[in-house]
Amino acid sequence: MQQIGGLDVFPVAGELTYGLERLAMYLQGKDNVYDLAFNDPQSPDFKTYGDVFLENERQFSAANFEVYERGGAEAAVRGHGAPGAALPGREGAAGPGAGAAGL
Repeated sequence: MQQIGGLDVFPVAGELTYGLERLAMYLQGKDNVYDLAFNDPQSPDFKTYGDVFLENERQFSAANFEVYERGGAEAAVRGHGAPGAALPGREGAAGPGAGAAGL
């Protein structure tokens, strides 16, 4: 029996981990995500996934690769690890699997 939060669940829940767009590409027989039907293909206002999302993707990609400074993000990530570096080997330090009790 599968449980969620200590409660039995029936039917057993499934999890989609492959990505809805990839599953839709398979079901619609498309090789490009932007060619997916976004709404009813018979609709007079038919739109593809590309009609709805492609310009947004272009703008975010341009911002991420051409505008934003990458060094700042890398420094922030490195800086967040510094406090935890002092913990290994220390008396009473939380180790893997210690949970909240080890803090």
